Amino acid sequence: MILVTLILLAGERMSSLESSYYDFLQRQQPVSASDRILLVDTGPDSGGGNLWDSGRISPVINALNAAGASVIVPVEAPPANTQMPDIEQLAALAELEERARKVSGNDTGTNLVDQLADFRRQYEQRAQITSTVKDAGNVVLPVIARPTRQGLEDAKNDCLRHTLSTDAAAGGPWIQEAPGTLTLSNILCDSATNAGFLDFWPDDDGIVRRAHLIAKSDNRVFPSLSVAIAQVQESGDVEIDGANKLKLNNAEIETGPGFSSLIRYYMSPTGQNVFETVESDSLLTGAAPGELVRDRIVLVGNLADQSTTNYRTPFTEHMPLAMMLATTLSNVLQSDFVVRPNWFGSAELGILLLLGIAILLVAPTLTANRAAVSLLLIVGILLAVEAYLLLAHGVWLQLVTATFFAVLGIGSIQALNMLRPASAIRAAETGSVVSIAPVDDEDELDLAFSVLRQQGDSDVTKKRLYDIAMTHGQRREFAKAERVLGYLHGMDSEYRDVADKLKALSGARRKPTEANQVQPELPEEQNPDETGTSGHTLGRYQLEKTLGRGAMATVYLGVDPKINRKVAIKTIALAEEFSESDLDAAKNQFRREAESAGRLNHPNIIAIYDTGEDGNVAYLAMEYFKGTALNHHALAENLLPPKWVLELTARAAEALHYAHGQGVVHRDIKPANLMYDAASDQLKITDFGIARLTDTSRTKTGIILGTPSYMSPEQLSASAVTGKSDLYSLGITMYQLLTGTTPFRSDSIPKLMDKIMNEKHRPISSVRDDMPVEVDMVLDKVLAKNPDDRFPNGRAMALALRDCCSTLDG
Repeated sequence: MILVTLILLAGERMSSLESSYYDFLQRQQPVSASDRILLVDTGPDSGGGNLWDSGRISPVINALNAAGASVIVPVEAPPANTQMPDIEQLAALAELEERARKVSGNDTGTNLVDQLADFRRQYEQRAQITSTVKDAGNVVLPVIARPTRQGLEDAKNDCLRHTLSTDAAAGGPWIQEAPGTLTLSNILCDSATNAGFLDFWPDDDGIVRRAHLIAKSDNRVFPSLSVAIAQVQESGDVEIDGANKLKLNNAEIETGPGFSSLIRYYMSPTGQNVFETVESDSLLTGAAPGELVRDRIVLVGNLADQSTTNYRTPFTEHMPLAMMLATTLSNVLQSDFVVRPNWFGSAELGILLLLGIAILLVAPTLTANRAAVSLLLIVGILLAVEAYLLLAHGVWLQLVTATFFAVLGIGSIQALNMLRPASAIRAAETGSVVSIAPVDDEDELDLAFSVLRQQGDSDVTKKRLYDIAMTHGQRREFAKAERVLGYLHGMDSEYRDVADKLKALSGARRKPTEANQVQPELPEEQNPDETGTSGHTLGRYQLEKTLGRGAMATVYLGVDPKINRKVAIKTIALAEEFSESDLDAAKNQFRREAESAGRLNHPNIIAIYDTGEDGNVAYLAMEYFKGTALNHHALAENLLPPKWVLELTARAAEALHYAHGQGVVHRDIKPANLMYDAASDQLKITDFGIARLTDTSRTKTGIILGTPSYMSPEQLSASAVTGKSDLYSLGITMYQLLTGTTPFRSDSIPKLMDKIMNEKHRPISSVRDDMPVEVDMVLDKVLAKNPDDRFPNGRAMALALRDCCSTLDG
């Protein structure tokens, strides 16, 4: 998510990278321009000056027409206004002025006479041009955008004859708006065979990559000059069909947004013009052969003077207007535009997401060398696919962003791996969930089991648990092996041969008893550790089935025969979990805690009915509750609605407030100890009465008790534990139920303890954007490192949570 956000924030830079690679590929493509196009250069070597003002346009048109040109296109735009004052009226004014001069005896009329002569010359020249254009019958003229001012207001209705539509809304709001008034006088417009606008709009970096095939000005829609030429050449009609569809003779022209298309440029490897060119002087003197012109589209313009309009392209900094027109005209005639369908954006996003998922799943398991090779392959494949599609098929699929994402993603993961301990990296490479020291280190195996109990139900976790159990078995540490297998059996009773091994270990771990000792185990036919329990008894209770197994305890469904009441029986084999020196103290502690918890009477706390021992197996008879533990809703894919989580947490806080008022601290609040029945909308806290046994942190068998991820800093530092520690654990539980993960995670117990005691949790609003700031405020308070900075009691926390509920929906 962080990498995707960075890429989105760097949108302009990514667009620049995409365009740069596109320009590079443009320079590599072996394409040929249309041979139907001929350029006539009217540059300085051919007389120079503006074609229209110098009067050279008429001889050039006549020469081209005589040589058999198919279409003639002067690239330089004619003057905006070719209308001239009425010559007869000017002559009458001059005669009156001449008479006045004779009467007065001065020369005031000289200027007017000279002006009249100049007007006459211009009028005759333009009349000749208009006649030449009309007589040729194959001249297509450019229409350019001029700044709109009062003098051009009347021109807005000129040249309606060659527009595609007089309704600018015909093509929708996507048509490019001309930066001024597109105008051509009606005199020339009526004389020309066709007309089209001539202009190109660059991208943000100043390079022209797209050609707009139609443009609008006021209430008129003009074709581009290249489309207007093709319309004459093909003797067809141009139609606007939908948002991005343009048809010429019923053949669709591929366009993108705004009726624009990506230009395919035609240049030699050295950046030289590939269109055939002849100078206008050679044409006028007859030096150029007539076959050079016959049946070709001739574009007349200045190819050398950089003071005229020039454009930046992927090939050159200065491309003349005539060459730009020749390029886009060749694109139209040969259907040579580069295509980028509208759905490509969604396809590119999909590729980016798939690549991100693949990197997250695979990259953490790769060594540095394999990651480097994989990265080179991904980069090569992505860039090669983009190059192939563009060069071979003229399709631009933008994959530079995905390439950059792959480099950034794999590079970041490898950098993090380099900062992690070597043992953690080895574990990641083998697919392990946690880093575990060599099997010779007994303490590390015990720590590994404790950490694995916090992991999700996955094949990797099951395999690691199974391996740990087998290692204990090989060392004849049967009690440890059984505890690990028991936990694995509760996770997946059908995993491999766990059930069979549990039965075998049940007999293997039996200890011989002395004659003067009470048999510590139940008779085999009544052993509650067996998977099948129907017909067995424990104390006075009849056992019906196993409900679940934990690291230290097993829970059965039982019946109290005295009153025929269903109960939940939780058993703890104290003799196996505590040394002989600690066993008596543990039994006394168990009884005291059970008695304290038995006095609790609250609708949100599982009631304890009875306690006792059968041999060295201690048990609690508790209220049987049909709900499920909330750890089923502690995974990201199965979260409850936020408002439900806050309400259930508030109920738990109220229950803890009651228990703390009775002098009972739970010490092991976590999702697995919160039961919820959706049918009755009831929440119950369980495991009051045995949590105090975990104060020593480790039992005789080496099992790490308690759940480190949910422990408060004062629990980890062996300081005095009060009710505020339970509230801290409840805050961690609430965080996990809202996000699917605990705020502090690590691959080893020491690192996890250091994070809990010293690091601040990540704000939940940065994990879920639908969380209001009030939830952050509650969590900041309840997860404070110093107990004095937390809520004074559970009721205060419940009130704060219900205030948060009012800011949430659903």
